[in-house]
Amino acid sequence: MLIFIFTISLIISLVMIVTAPYQNVLLYKRHSGPQQLHSGYVPRLGGIACFAGLLAGYMLSDFEIQAVFFGLLIAVVPVFLIGLTEDITALIAPKIRLVVAVLTGVIFIMVTGISITRVNVDQFDWLLQISWISFFVTVLAITTLTNAVNIIDGLNGLSIGTCIIMAGAVGIIAAYANDSQLYLLAMIFIASMLGCFVINFPLGRIFIGDGGAYLMGAIVAMLTILLSERNPEISPFASLIIVFYPFYELVRSTVRRKLAGRNTMAPDKRHLHSLVFAYISRFSQMTDTGANSLSAAITWLLPCFCVAVAISVPYQTIWLCAGIIMFIIMYELANLWLKKQMSRR
Repeated sequence: MLIFIFTISLIISLVMIVTAPYQNVLLYKRHSGPQQLHSGYVPRLGGIACFAGLLAGYMLSDFEIQAVFFGLLIAVVPVFLIGLTEDITALIAPKIRLVVAVLTGVIFIMVTGISITRVNVDQFDWLLQISWISFFVTVLAITTLTNAVNIIDGLNGLSIGTCIIMAGAVGIIAAYANDSQLYLLAMIFIASMLGCFVINFPLGRIFIGDGGAYLMGAIVAMLTILLSERNPEISPFASLIIVFYPFYELVRSTVRRKLAGRNTMAPDKRHLHSLVFAYISRFSQMTDTGANSLSAAITWLLPCFCVAVAISVPYQTIWLCAGIIMFIIMYELANLWLKKQMSRR
Protein backbone atom coordinates (compact mmCIF):
# COMPACT_ATOMS: atom_id res chain seq x y z
CA MET A 1 0.00 0.00 0.00
CA LEU A 2 2.72 2.48 0.93
CA ILE A 3 4.55 1.87 -2.36
CA PHE A 4 1.32 2.52 -4.26
CA ILE A 5 0.76 5.79 -2.37
CA PHE A 6 4.34 6.86 -3.12
CA THR A 7 3.86 6.00 -6.80
CA ILE A 8 0.64 8.03 -7.06
CA SER A 9 2.38 11.05 -5.52
CA LEU A 10 5.39 10.62 -7.79
CA ILE A 11 3.33 10.28 -10.98
CA ILE A 12 1.28 13.39 -10.25
CA SER A 13 4.46 15.32 -9.44
CA LEU A 14 5.89 14.28 -12.81
CA VAL A 15 2.67 15.34 -14.54
CA MET A 16 3.04 18.77 -12.94
CA ILE A 17 6.54 19.03 -14.39
CA VAL A 18 5.46 17.92 -17.87
CA THR A 19 2.66 20.49 -17.88
CA ALA A 20 4.93 23.24 -16.54
CA PRO A 21 4.99 25.20 -19.84
CA TYR A 22 1.21 25.58 -19.69
CA GLN A 23 1.34 26.56 -16.03
CA ASN A 24 4.06 29.05 -16.95
CA VAL A 25 1.66 31.02 -19.14
CA LEU A 26 -0.90 31.28 -16.34
CA LEU A 27 1.18 31.49 -13.18
CA TYR A 28 4.71 32.71 -13.82
CA LYS A 29 5.59 36.17 -12.46
CA ARG A 30 2.53 36.22 -10.24
CA HIS A 31 4.66 34.93 -7.41
CA SER A 32 7.58 37.00 -6.21
CA GLY A 33 9.10 37.96 -2.89
CA PRO A 34 12.20 37.87 -0.74
CA GLN A 35 12.10 34.09 -0.34
CA GLN A 36 11.95 33.51 -4.11
CA LEU A 37 15.38 31.90 -4.57
CA HIS A 38 14.93 30.38 -8.03
CA SER A 39 15.06 31.79 -11.53
CA GLY A 40 12.63 30.61 -14.19
CA TYR A 41 9.30 28.90 -13.62
CA VAL A 42 9.01 25.91 -11.31
CA PRO A 43 5.57 24.29 -10.73
CA ARG A 44 4.13 25.26 -7.34
CA LEU A 45 1.48 22.54 -7.28
CA GLY A 46 3.29 19.75 -5.46
CA GLY A 47 0.63 19.87 -2.76
CA ILE A 48 -1.77 18.23 -5.21
CA ALA A 49 0.50 15.19 -5.37
CA CYS A 50 0.64 14.94 -1.58
CA PHE A 51 -3.12 15.27 -1.23
CA ALA A 52 -3.69 12.63 -3.92
CA GLY A 53 -1.40 10.30 -1.99
CA LEU A 54 -3.43 10.87 1.17
CA LEU A 55 -6.67 10.13 -0.68
CA ALA A 56 -5.17 6.91 -2.05
CA GLY A 57 -4.08 5.96 1.45
CA TYR A 58 -7.58 6.58 2.78
CA MET A 59 -9.24 4.46 0.10
CA LEU A 60 -6.80 1.58 0.63
CA SER A 61 -7.08 1.57 4.43
CA ASP A 62 -9.36 -0.66 6.43
CA PHE A 63 -12.48 0.64 8.17
CA GLU A 64 -10.79 1.23 11.54
CA ILE A 65 -8.03 3.35 10.01
CA GLN A 66 -10.54 5.23 7.87
CA ALA A 67 -12.54 6.14 10.96
CA VAL A 68 -9.53 8.06 12.31
CA PHE A 69 -8.27 9.20 8.91
CA PHE A 70 -11.60 10.75 7.88
CA GLY A 71 -11.43 13.55 10.44
CA LEU A 72 -7.95 14.57 9.32
CA LEU A 73 -8.86 14.62 5.63
CA ILE A 74 -12.08 16.58 6.08
CA ALA A 75 -10.41 19.10 8.36
CA VAL A 76 -7.46 19.74 6.06
CA VAL A 77 -9.48 20.33 2.87
CA PRO A 78 -10.27 24.05 3.48
CA VAL A 79 -6.71 25.10 4.25
CA PHE A 80 -5.32 23.00 1.40
CA LEU A 81 -7.74 24.55 -1.09
CA ILE A 82 -7.10 28.12 0.05
CA GLY A 83 -3.37 27.52 -0.20
CA LEU A 84 -3.78 25.97 -3.63
CA THR A 85 -5.84 28.97 -4.72
CA GLU A 86 -3.02 31.24 -3.57
CA ASP A 87 -0.55 29.13 -5.55
CA ILE A 88 -2.63 29.61 -8.68
CA THR A 89 -3.71 33.24 -8.29
CA ALA A 90 -1.34 34.88 -5.78
CA LEU A 91 -4.35 36.93 -4.74
CA ILE A 92 -5.36 35.47 -1.36
CA ALA A 93 -4.56 37.83 1.52
CA PRO A 94 -2.59 36.33 4.45
CA LYS A 95 -5.40 37.18 6.88
CA ILE A 96 -7.88 35.16 4.83
CA ARG A 97 -5.54 32.19 4.80
CA LEU A 98 -5.13 32.57 8.56
CA VAL A 99 -8.89 32.49 9.09
CA VAL A 100 -9.18 29.33 7.00
CA ALA A 101 -6.39 27.72 9.04
CA VAL A 102 -8.47 28.46 12.13
CA LEU A 103 -11.45 26.83 10.42
CA THR A 104 -9.35 23.71 9.83
CA GLY A 105 -8.67 23.47 13.56
CA VAL A 106 -12.36 23.89 14.36
CA ILE A 107 -13.39 21.19 11.87
CA PHE A 108 -10.79 18.78 13.29
CA ILE A 109 -12.28 19.10 16.78
CA MET A 110 -15.89 18.93 15.60
CA VAL A 111 -15.36 15.84 13.44
CA THR A 112 -12.98 13.86 15.67
CA GLY A 113 -14.10 15.05 19.08
CA ILE A 114 -10.41 15.27 20.04
CA SER A 115 -8.76 18.31 21.62
CA ILE A 116 -5.74 18.99 23.81
CA THR A 117 -6.67 18.09 27.38
CA ARG A 118 -3.30 17.86 29.12
CA VAL A 119 0.25 19.15 29.13
CA ASN A 120 1.41 17.27 32.27
CA VAL A 121 1.69 20.52 34.22
CA ASP A 122 -0.82 20.62 37.08
CA GLN A 123 -1.23 24.39 36.95
CA PHE A 124 -2.45 24.14 33.34
CA ASP A 125 -4.04 20.72 33.14
CA TRP A 126 -7.04 21.76 35.20
CA LEU A 127 -7.65 24.65 32.81
CA LEU A 128 -7.62 22.29 29.84
CA GLN A 129 -10.47 20.38 31.44
CA ILE A 130 -12.63 23.43 30.66
CA SER A 131 -14.02 22.65 27.23
CA TRP A 132 -13.75 26.09 25.65
CA ILE A 133 -10.14 26.52 26.78
CA SER A 134 -9.22 23.09 25.42
CA PHE A 135 -11.01 24.01 22.18
CA PHE A 136 -9.13 27.31 21.89
CA VAL A 137 -5.71 25.80 22.62
CA THR A 138 -6.23 23.03 20.07
CA VAL A 139 -7.32 25.42 17.31
CA LEU A 140 -4.37 27.68 18.16
CA ALA A 141 -1.94 24.76 17.96
CA ILE A 142 -3.21 23.60 14.56
CA THR A 143 -3.33 27.14 13.16
CA THR A 144 0.17 27.92 14.41
CA LEU A 145 1.82 24.83 12.97
CA THR A 146 -0.05 25.17 9.69
CA ASN A 147 1.52 28.60 9.22
CA ALA A 148 4.84 27.55 10.75
CA VAL A 149 5.49 24.95 8.06
CA ASN A 150 4.68 27.53 5.40
CA ILE A 151 7.22 29.95 6.88
CA ILE A 152 10.07 27.43 6.50
CA ASP A 153 9.09 26.69 2.91
CA GLY A 154 12.00 28.60 1.38
CA LEU A 155 14.56 26.01 0.24
CA ASN A 156 14.50 22.84 -1.85
CA GLY A 157 13.09 20.12 0.36
CA LEU A 158 13.24 22.05 3.64
CA SER A 159 9.56 22.09 4.55
CA ILE A 160 8.65 18.71 3.08
CA GLY A 161 11.80 17.08 4.48
CA THR A 162 11.09 18.56 7.90
CA CYS A 163 7.53 17.21 7.81
CA ILE A 164 8.80 13.76 6.83
CA ILE A 165 11.16 13.87 9.81
CA MET A 166 8.40 15.01 12.17
CA ALA A 167 5.87 12.46 10.90
CA GLY A 168 8.52 9.76 11.21
CA ALA A 169 8.94 10.64 14.89
CA VAL A 170 5.18 10.38 15.43
CA GLY A 171 5.20 6.96 13.78
CA ILE A 172 8.13 5.67 15.85
CA ILE A 173 6.69 6.86 19.16
CA ALA A 174 3.26 5.52 18.21
CA ALA A 175 4.95 2.16 17.62
CA TYR A 176 6.51 2.40 21.10
CA ALA A 177 2.99 2.89 22.49
CA ASN A 178 1.53 0.03 20.39
CA ASP A 179 -0.75 2.51 18.63
CA SER A 180 -0.80 0.73 15.28
CA GLN A 181 -3.47 2.99 13.77
CA LEU A 182 -1.50 6.17 14.38
CA TYR A 183 1.68 4.47 13.20
CA LEU A 184 0.04 3.55 9.90
CA LEU A 185 -1.43 7.06 9.48
CA ALA A 186 2.05 8.55 9.91
CA MET A 187 3.51 6.11 7.36
CA ILE A 188 0.75 6.90 4.84
CA PHE A 189 1.46 10.59 5.27
CA ILE A 190 5.19 10.06 4.75
CA ALA A 191 4.58 7.98 1.60
CA SER A 192 2.32 10.71 0.20
CA MET A 193 5.09 13.28 0.69
CA LEU A 194 7.97 11.15 -0.56
CA GLY A 195 6.71 11.03 -4.14
CA CYS A 196 6.92 14.82 -4.33
CA PHE A 197 10.05 15.01 -2.21
CA VAL A 198 12.24 13.03 -4.62
CA ILE A 199 11.37 15.58 -7.34
CA ASN A 200 11.65 18.57 -5.03
CA PHE A 201 15.05 17.66 -3.57
CA PRO A 202 17.81 18.26 -4.52
CA LEU A 203 17.10 19.72 -7.97
CA GLY A 204 14.04 21.78 -7.08
CA ARG A 205 12.01 20.69 -10.12
CA ILE A 206 8.71 21.17 -8.28
CA PHE A 207 7.61 23.22 -5.26
CA ILE A 208 5.20 22.10 -2.59
CA GLY A 209 3.49 25.51 -2.70
CA ASP A 210 1.30 27.13 -0.07
CA GLY A 211 -1.31 24.44 -0.55
CA GLY A 212 1.21 21.72 0.19
CA ALA A 213 2.81 23.58 3.09
CA TYR A 214 -0.55 24.23 4.75
CA LEU A 215 -1.61 20.64 4.11
CA MET A 216 1.56 19.22 5.67
CA GLY A 217 1.56 21.60 8.63
CA ALA A 218 -2.05 20.86 9.50
CA ILE A 219 -1.61 17.07 9.21
CA VAL A 220 1.54 17.09 11.36
CA ALA A 221 -0.26 19.19 13.99
CA MET A 222 -3.17 16.75 14.06
CA LEU A 223 -0.90 13.71 14.24
CA THR A 224 1.02 15.13 17.20
CA ILE A 225 -2.23 15.96 18.99
CA LEU A 226 -3.47 12.42 18.39
CA LEU A 227 -0.16 11.03 19.65
CA SER A 228 -0.55 12.74 23.00
CA GLU A 229 -4.29 12.33 23.44
CA ARG A 230 -4.49 8.68 22.36
CA ASN A 231 -1.46 7.63 24.43
CA PRO A 232 -1.54 9.14 27.94
CA GLU A 233 1.75 7.48 28.86
CA ILE A 234 3.49 9.69 26.27
CA SER A 235 4.43 13.14 27.55
CA PRO A 236 2.68 15.98 25.66
CA PHE A 237 6.10 17.62 25.52
CA ALA A 238 7.16 14.85 23.13
CA SER A 239 4.60 16.22 20.67
CA LEU A 240 5.80 19.77 21.34
CA ILE A 241 9.48 19.10 20.74
CA ILE A 242 8.71 17.13 17.56
CA VAL A 243 7.27 20.30 15.98
CA PHE A 244 9.43 22.80 17.85
CA TYR A 245 11.69 23.86 14.97
CA PRO A 246 8.95 25.30 12.71
CA PHE A 247 7.03 26.50 15.76
CA TYR A 248 10.01 28.42 17.12
CA GLU A 249 10.84 29.85 13.69
CA LEU A 250 7.33 31.23 13.39
CA VAL A 251 7.13 32.67 16.91
CA ARG A 252 10.61 34.17 16.69
CA SER A 253 9.95 35.70 13.27
CA THR A 254 6.65 37.19 14.43
CA VAL A 255 8.26 38.77 17.50
CA ARG A 256 11.25 39.98 15.48
CA ARG A 257 9.05 41.71 12.91
CA LYS A 258 6.79 43.18 15.58
CA LEU A 259 9.73 44.69 17.47
CA ALA A 260 11.06 46.13 14.21
CA GLY A 261 7.69 47.74 13.48
CA ARG A 262 7.17 45.63 10.38
CA ASN A 263 4.20 43.65 9.09
CA THR A 264 4.30 40.36 11.00
CA MET A 265 2.92 38.50 7.97
CA ALA A 266 5.35 39.95 5.43
CA PRO A 267 8.03 37.46 4.23
CA ASP A 268 11.70 38.30 4.58
CA LYS A 269 15.19 36.79 4.33
CA ARG A 270 16.02 36.80 8.02
CA HIS A 271 15.00 33.25 8.87
CA LEU A 272 17.77 30.92 9.93
CA HIS A 273 17.48 28.87 6.74
CA SER A 274 17.78 32.10 4.73
CA LEU A 275 20.98 32.99 6.58
CA VAL A 276 22.40 29.52 5.98
CA PHE A 277 21.69 29.89 2.25
CA ALA A 278 23.23 33.37 2.16
CA TYR A 279 26.36 32.11 3.93
CA ILE A 280 26.86 29.11 1.64
CA SER A 281 26.18 31.19 -1.47
CA ARG A 282 28.72 33.79 -0.41
CA PHE A 283 31.54 31.60 0.82
CA SER A 284 31.36 28.63 -1.55
CA GLN A 285 31.70 28.10 -5.28
CA MET A 286 28.47 26.12 -5.53
CA THR A 287 25.70 26.83 -8.01
CA ASP A 288 22.53 28.42 -6.63
CA THR A 289 20.73 25.08 -6.84
CA GLY A 290 23.54 23.30 -5.02
CA ALA A 291 23.74 25.96 -2.33
CA ASN A 292 19.96 25.88 -1.96
CA SER A 293 19.78 22.13 -1.43
CA LEU A 294 22.85 21.99 0.83
CA SER A 295 21.34 24.74 2.97
CA ALA A 296 18.16 22.70 3.37
CA ALA A 297 20.13 19.57 4.31
CA ILE A 298 22.09 21.52 6.94
CA THR A 299 18.91 23.07 8.34
CA TRP A 300 17.38 19.60 8.69
CA LEU A 301 19.77 19.13 11.60
CA LEU A 302 17.38 21.27 13.66
CA PRO A 303 14.28 19.05 13.35
CA CYS A 304 16.54 15.99 13.53
CA PHE A 305 17.82 17.13 16.93
CA CYS A 306 14.27 17.69 18.19
CA VAL A 307 13.09 14.34 16.90
CA ALA A 308 16.10 12.53 18.37
CA VAL A 309 15.23 13.90 21.81
CA ALA A 310 11.53 13.02 21.42
CA ILE A 311 12.29 9.45 20.36
CA SER A 312 14.89 8.94 23.09
CA VAL A 313 12.80 10.09 26.06
CA PRO A 314 9.12 10.29 25.01
CA TYR A 315 7.93 9.61 28.57
CA GLN A 316 10.24 12.01 30.43
CA THR A 317 8.82 15.54 30.55
CA ILE A 318 11.85 17.00 32.32
CA TRP A 319 14.29 15.74 29.68
CA LEU A 320 12.01 16.84 26.87
CA CYS A 321 11.92 20.35 28.37
CA ALA A 322 15.71 20.27 28.63
CA GLY A 323 15.84 19.35 24.95
CA ILE A 324 13.66 22.34 24.06
CA ILE A 325 15.95 24.68 26.00
CA MET A 326 19.00 23.16 24.33
CA PHE A 327 17.40 23.66 20.92
CA ILE A 328 16.76 27.35 21.60
CA ILE A 329 20.38 27.84 22.68
CA MET A 330 21.67 26.04 19.57
CA TYR A 331 19.38 28.03 17.29
CA GLU A 332 20.35 31.39 18.74
CA LEU A 333 24.08 30.62 18.70
CA ALA A 334 23.85 29.55 15.06
CA ASN A 335 21.87 32.67 14.24
CA LEU A 336 24.43 34.95 15.90
CA TRP A 337 27.36 33.21 14.23
CA LEU A 338 25.81 33.44 10.77
CA LYS A 339 24.99 37.12 11.20
CA LYS A 340 28.54 37.79 12.34
CA GLN A 341 29.95 35.97 9.33
CA MET A 342 27.68 37.78 6.92
CA SER A 343 28.63 41.16 8.38
CA ARG A 344 32.23 40.68 7.24
CA ARG A 345 33.26 42.52 4.13
